[in-house]
Amino acid sequence: MARVAGADSPLVVGLLIRRARRDLILPIGEVGLLAPRTTRAVLVAPSPITVPFARRAGQALLRCDMLDSHMLHRRGPQAVRVNDVMLAESAEGDWLVTGVDSSLRARWRRVLPFPLRPARDAGRPVVWTDLAPLTHRAGQG
Repeated sequence: MARVAGADSPLVVGLLIRRARRDLILPIGEVGLLAPRTTRAVLVAPSPITVPFARRAGQALLRCDMLDSHMLHRRGPQAVRVNDVMLAESAEGDWLVTGVDSSLRARWRRVLPFPLRPARDAGRPVVWTDLAPLTHRAGQG
């Protein structure tokens, strides 16, 4: 989950998790490390604090709201399909959405079983500041 309203690069505020058939938010402060190239996170404490999930204005779920959506490229009239979301850790330790990858390889990395996935490469990255603002798509999530 990222805070997108008014952000140059959206700030990741938490991870959506499912526990006992309930959707919960794991605040990003409870996460010590996001493992690259996986969906795994290393937690700060063995019993992290979670809060019930609720949609809030100005926040977006990266998987539900961004992946497979189209965003407008500000430097040209074309739409960009979001096949992967690029995250980076800032000098202050915050996680930011820095851009998206619109390459077909990025899409295959998500849908193919691990042994068949193509290697991660630069793809066709588009930096976040070159994209039109993200808005929540009604009926999704």
